[in-house]
Amino acid sequence: MPPRVKKIKREYADADAGDADYDAVSSGEDDAAEITMKITKKKRAPKKVKTDDGDAEGGARVKAKDENAPQKIGFDITAGPIQDEGLHAKYNAMNLDELKQYMKMNRMPSSEVGQKNKRIVYKKADLVAHCVDGEKWGRYPLCPNCGKRGTTTLRVTYADENHGGQGTWKCVGYYDTVLQSVTRCSFNYKEDKDAPRERLPWRKPGDEMSDDEQDDVQAGMDKPVVFPDDMHAMAPMEMSKKMVEICREHGLQLPKAENEALRECYTKLQASMNYDDEYDIKTAFNLLKEAYPPLTKEQQAGGADAKNPANTKLCQALEAIFQAAKTSPEEPMKSASYRKAAQSIREIDFEVTSGIAISKGKLKVPNVGPSLGAQIEFWIKNGYFERMEYYERGEIPPSSKK
Repeated sequence: MPPRVKKIKREYADADAGDADYDAVSSGEDDAAEITMKITKKKRAPKKVKTDDGDAEGGARVKAKDENAPQKIGFDITAGPIQDEGLHAKYNAMNLDELKQYMKMNRMPSSEVGQKNKRIVYKKADLVAHCVDGEKWGRYPLCPNCGKRGTTTLRVTYADENHGGQGTWKCVGYYDTVLQSVTRCSFNYKEDKDAPRERLPWRKPGDEMSDDEQDDVQAGMDKPVVFPDDMHAMAPMEMSKKMVEICREHGLQLPKAENEALRECYTKLQASMNYDDEYDIKTAFNLLKEAYPPLTKEQQAGGADAKNPANTKLCQALEAIFQAAKTSPEEPMKSASYRKAAQSIREIDFEVTSGIAISKGKLKVPNVGPSLGAQIEFWIKNGYFERMEYYERGEIPPSSKK
């Protein structure tokens, strides 16, 4: 006997089921039955069609493709006219790795901060435009304030296409290894930031390093660095002692405690050894210069001026105790708190007349807590920090000991 047919009815939520909605399915059961299966169909939204005035069908509005894309500040050399057809063809034929190599050799930026403080990472068109701009006008100069470290270059913002390689210059600051954060440079507050700057020669692969390179021991030094001819023949400890003398002679901020300074120099010399177990004295000196850089002229003067001139002396005093604490056995975080407080006080508009007042309440200043507020209160009343004499001797104040 042939199997009987069971009918399955598909019931749609948005349409009535008709005769065409019955499917014949074979079944081995004797009794025929009707099974209803409900399927819910989602309604499709009307297709949005972009029009010239931005309106779309269905009352919706379609956003422009680049409406939320970060916008650059000033004149965009990537979107503007090509500055040099020959140079543009040269760099446009290179791949991304080759372009990045040119940018890195000349310490040109690979990104910039645009409008609304949004980071813009350069694509190939941006790299090509900046390489053309760099070879035509020169690479960016070092910052006159923090460029003594040998790594910080200025950035330029052009006004229009007839810029001639000059515009408004600014410094993005540098990474402070003690504070573990980026330190802002006071160059941006100077009035001569619109003054023309001499741009440095553009470098190509294979060119020799110039005087301002990071791996040049003379970079940022006030006088030439000379190593004794027989220094390589010295024993490791004798070599370390001689390195301490050279570093102190050139103003590197080594720890004041002799044993601490000797340990740092010995560690850097060991790190400079090559595969032949020979010490690279220049590399060791560069490592020490990076870890304990000499003070810039601005730092020697107590740092940049405060926004409120009445707070300048307090900021200078905080910078001075920071320098003293940094070379003492004090914990790095406690030492860094003085400079962080100085940076915060420089930015406020009102005069600091009480250390307690700026450590809490409505006048609370960032990076100034109760302990530091009490120290500032002592400075306001007495004109000096109580802990300064301990730091100058290379000791830890009693209140800091555990």
